[in-house]
Amino acid sequence: GVGGGLGFFALKAVYENKMHDTWAIVFLQLEKRGEALTKQLNKVAMEERRIAGAEEEGMEEVILKYIPPTTLKRMKGNFPPEITLSDLNLEGLFFTDRWNVVKYNGAEYLINVSPENHSTGMEDTSHVSLRRFEVASWMMDSLDREIDNAVYLVTKQGQLLFTNRPDEITSVSFKRRALTQRFVATPLSRGYVELNKGDGFGFFYEVPGSNLILFFEVGKEVLMGPVHKLAKEYVVVALSIILAMMLSGCGGP
Repeated sequence: GVGGGLGFFALKAVYENKMHDTWAIVFLQLEKRGEALTKQLNKVAMEERRIAGAEEEGMEEVILKYIPPTTLKRMKGNFPPEITLSDLNLEGLFFTDRWNVVKYNGAEYLINVSPENHSTGMEDTSHVSLRRFEVASWMMDSLDREIDNAVYLVTKQGQLLFTNRPDEITSVSFKRRALTQRFVATPLSRGYVELNKGDGFGFFYEVPGSNLILFFEVGKEVLMGPVHKLAKEYVVVALSIILAMMLSGCGGP
């Protein structure tokens, strides 16, 4: 009847609003994590400036000299005598973001190119400093026990820095995931996509001012739980009303 039709459209409107609220909550969580990452990056950068030149044990930064076309030679710090740009998954030393993180030999570093070369893009005399940035431990502390959700942090240069599912998401396989492919194909800095076979949803978020992208995958049942609960409650109420109307219609005069 008319009442049932109106109830359906009312449910549809509430259902859609709940979905939008759910997306908003997820993006808000990603944004908070991004802001926390930015603060941590800034803290590491400030610490680097504060102890520049210090000889404290464990606090010494790594200084590399760039020798074109691809060589990085150790000038200071505990590091191999010589590596190449490809060892850091880099094609060059000109960055457009304020903070940039690279990974070498399982460890993450905040990388900084000497200011005069960073601003001009000239690389022939660049000196590079590396400061340890403990991404894995920081991410684990910030996950809020989200065991059911897949979380991974990567750089724009294609390095996997962290994942809470290392057996499933590797430095090779993450590039083939539907969520990563969606990010590559869109100019947006944040967005979402329905995952394969409708199993869940994936969200991506570029951490402002950095070369970091945060990916978050969640099962449909977990994400849509509140919406599905609302739908079930509506069905129960609707069936109760229909049953009451049927019983009322069957009654005597």
